[in-house]
Amino acid sequence: MTNLLGTDYSVKTADDMTVTIEKSNVVYDGFFKMFRYHLKHSLFNGGMSSIFTREVMSRPNAVAVLLVDPVLKEVVLIKQFRAGALENNNPWLEELVAGLIDPGELPEDVARRETKEETGLALLGELTKIAEYYGSAGGSNEMTTLYYGEVDASLASGVHGLEGENEDILVIRKSFKDFFASIDQCKADTASLVIGAMWLKNKIMNPTE
Repeated sequence: MTNLLGTDYSVKTADDMTVTIEKSNVVYDGFFKMFRYHLKHSLFNGGMSSIFTREVMSRPNAVAVLLVDPVLKEVVLIKQFRAGALENNNPWLEELVAGLIDPGELPEDVARRETKEETGLALLGELTKIAEYYGSAGGSNEMTTLYYGEVDASLASGVHGLEGENEDILVIRKSFKDFFASIDQCKADTASLVIGAMWLKNKIMNPTE
């Protein structure tokens, strides 16, 4: 990720749009960082915008893994507490295995590490990249790489996670039928889970594509 701190940062995109940062500073420096940018950018009708302010949370990029047992036709999910969902009636969310990329790590290595830490399972064979996306580009620079990986779901059970990171992660097995039903009924709360489910459903329905 590019460090945008400092003045006189300017970039022109391939479609001839320009963004210029006139001033920037760190407004919070904890587990994550928060930057404040005073910037201006090209307008679609021509010219430049006036200078305005945006705060952006800086996070390491992330990896998520859709864990599938194609033999048992099951998906392995996890459930854990999420502070960002505190305003909901239930902040314990069903999710895909996921984790942040440490400096020097490859995304594929993160996928295998997090699968082991959060489910106790080992990934079988190669990973398939599903997508790479911003989760909330209006306020965060985090980009997630989403993979498909195969596991033996018969071994999936229990509570996992690293105590030193305050992780308390419940492993859940779902049949394809129940998994897709939860998506169709709008019961999924996280982007990676929805994207992974749509990809898997298309793969099953159109196996030659």
